[in-house]
Amino acid sequence: MGPTSHRLANLLKNYFKVSFRTANTLGMALINNKDKIDILNKSGVYQLNCATCSALYIGRTFRSFGIRIREHTKFRNHLSTGFSQFSQHLLDEGHIFDLQTGFKALHILNKGPLLPHMEHLEIMRVQNDINNIVVNSQLTSDVSPIFAVLFENPS
Repeated sequence: MGPTSHRLANLLKNYFKVSFRTANTLGMALINNKDKIDILNKSGVYQLNCATCSALYIGRTFRSFGIRIREHTKFRNHLSTGFSQFSQHLLDEGHIFDLQTGFKALHILNKGPLLPHMEHLEIMRVQNDINNIVVNSQLTSDVSPIFAVLFENPS
């Protein structure tokens, strides 16, 4: 404690019972001792980027990101059609997906009413960039009008 703290304590000692305590406790040092959960084991809103071009896909999942990414890229291991617009893009164009550089968790969320709204918000965000090729099939359907206000260009 510094001299200012002691002076303040002396001024207040007739009115309050003043005590000092350390800010660094053992509990605070151990508060974040949980094992980190791998991002691929979480759920929410995500972005997949094509490694070959600037195509991207915004999606949401209640299950883990890892499971959903495997579904997007499953056509590589089986002779079947793509399971999403992103996988169809990779298949049609002969492009590749690199998990290390092509996946980004945008919002970590559990199942709930916020998930579809966050997905729509992110789709609108990436649509505003002319450099992006957004391959989502449902680009602005069922979007709350309040989101449109967020992306309007001021005149």
